[in-house]
Amino acid sequence: MGSFILIKSLRPNKKKKDGNISSEKERKLAETNDEINRQGFKLDKGSLGKLKEQRLSAELLDQLSKLDGGKYSDEEGFLTAVEAILEQSLTEEQRRLLLKYARYKKRNRKAKLPEITIDRRELCPVDKTQLPNDAKSKGHEYKVVQDVIIKTDNVEFKREVYHSPSLKKTYLGPIPLGYEGDFGPNIHSDIVSMKYVNGMSIPKIIEFYNNMGTLISGSYISNRLIKPAYMDVFHQEKNEMHKIGLEVSSYIQIDDTGTRVNGQNYYTQIICNDLYTAFFTTKHKNRLTIFSGVRLGSCM
Repeated sequence: MGSFILIKSLRPNKKKKDGNISSEKERKLAETNDEINRQGFKLDKGSLGKLKEQRLSAELLDQLSKLDGGKYSDEEGFLTAVEAILEQSLTEEQRRLLLKYARYKKRNRKAKLPEITIDRRELCPVDKTQLPNDAKSKGHEYKVVQDVIIKTDNVEFKREVYHSPSLKKTYLGPIPLGYEGDFGPNIHSDIVSMKYVNGMSIPKIIEFYNNMGTLISGSYISNRLIKPAYMDVFHQEKNEMHKIGLEVSSYIQIDDTGTRVNGQNYYTQIICNDLYTAFFTTKHKNRLTIFSGVRLGSCM
């Protein structure tokens, strides 16, 4: 007698009564509410000009101009202010035109001053000889101005040298960490930043440094960007981040996208969740490669 295997099919998910299980409705509602919150109403030169093109009477436009500069966050407040100026109720057509041409979108701005780091403070005194006798001090008014100073920091190290005739040995004062070569740590970090953050080519990086009076070659910049001796520290940091991310995460997601490496087709593996994102470039995307990337963060 032959054997058989019983396969139990999974029931399909129950749909909502309206048949729509997508969040599209909620997304559109949220976008609509956000759009309404960002709308306001004002009468200025531009909106008054458009209303004039609708052949509103000169008398009405003259009265509306009294609201020039005023801003209103909702329709009701705006129309109430207009009717108060006109001392009469608006017709349906006038309401439609005013709401259409006085509408504007508020700028989504946030205060930037609290995020600015003050590097130095400078007192701006008043010329006391220009003050009248009854002038009294009322404290200070503060103004913050942002600026950036880009300048060279070429250092000549004066290293002490000692020699021991008995030991036939010379002692030399050590160079500070990061200054062992011909370029300092700021140039080394800026090269990586200009290339991978600002998207600058090597010729443009050379042009920047030459304009600053720094003599640097393209081969040196290239070596800092591709040589394992300089770049392995970033790979190590990424792998450590990935390892910690796996340890503290309750789940991860993975996807891949195509990329090119030296003219060959490779794959960029994206491993992420709400805590972190890690990228790994691999030659294959088979199961073994995925397991290695998830477990070890290695590229095969």
